[in-house]
Amino acid sequence: MNGEPVDFLSISDAAKVKLKDAGAVLVQNVLGDRVSFEAIPTSEHRDDEIYLKQLKTPIPVISCFDLLQKQGERLKSGSEKLDELLDGGFKPGSLTEISGLPGSGKTQFCLQLCAVCQRPENFGGRPGQALFVDLNFGFSKSRYEGIRKYFIDQEKELDPIILRISTTNQLLAAIESFPDILLNNDKIRLIIIDSFSRPFMFDQVSSTLMSGIMMDLHSVAEDFDLVIILTSQLITNLSSDQEEAIKHQPALRSGYLYYINERIMFYGSHEKREIIFPDKLDGVAAIYEISNSGFVLK
Repeated sequence: MNGEPVDFLSISDAAKVKLKDAGAVLVQNVLGDRVSFEAIPTSEHRDDEIYLKQLKTPIPVISCFDLLQKQGERLKSGSEKLDELLDGGFKPGSLTEISGLPGSGKTQFCLQLCAVCQRPENFGGRPGQALFVDLNFGFSKSRYEGIRKYFIDQEKELDPIILRISTTNQLLAAIESFPDILLNNDKIRLIIIDSFSRPFMFDQVSSTLMSGIMMDLHSVAEDFDLVIILTSQLITNLSSDQEEAIKHQPALRSGYLYYINERIMFYGSHEKREIIFPDKLDGVAAIYEISNSGFVLK
């Protein structure tokens, strides 16, 4: 494909003209350093920019030895039973989606992770700090402090950094700023975006743009070897059969689920709460509750 003209690329005609004007006649010119992304009219053709970025991004290569070395460096959840289901905890360098209906305990669990990540037994013996991106305005300092005392000593606390935003553009800007934030604070080992799906439920984006966002998050997780947790709403649909059984599915699907390494679903109400791992072969499920001390798996 490298020797083909740029007309073969899946971008808009306007972007192709811009590339040719910048001197990129062949695909190999785009893959090299001959043309920059500034040649693309990004304000009008954001999808073109994302597509070309994906085209130019090299596929990372990691050895089996390096993978084995990282198996023990996982973020514990604060629940031994849940850690067993997670093969030891949350894996650095990966994206985990926690989805659930409103009130299922997603944010409560994330507050617990903010406390637990400060324990030195995580990440090879050094305590970590969380960056909590709050799109749902659900971070409660008093609730966090109530959970924290069950997991860490007061003098060892590294309280999470809170970033409160509400729109898609603010979220995009926050994700773009992650590398700079992390370069200036090497204690951050966990990023939580709660609720990641919220702005996209009001501001629809293309699958190409969503893929670009997820690719950026993956790069951050891998480059800085940290855990990224995304919470997402479950939406309710009625099936077309006669019983009209209720079905739940993640609010975000196109260009999104492909990049998720681990999926966890929180179901239920105050009477019965169930946690499900939909990607595991046996569809593992367990009962949990939210107590004063946080998340408890029964």
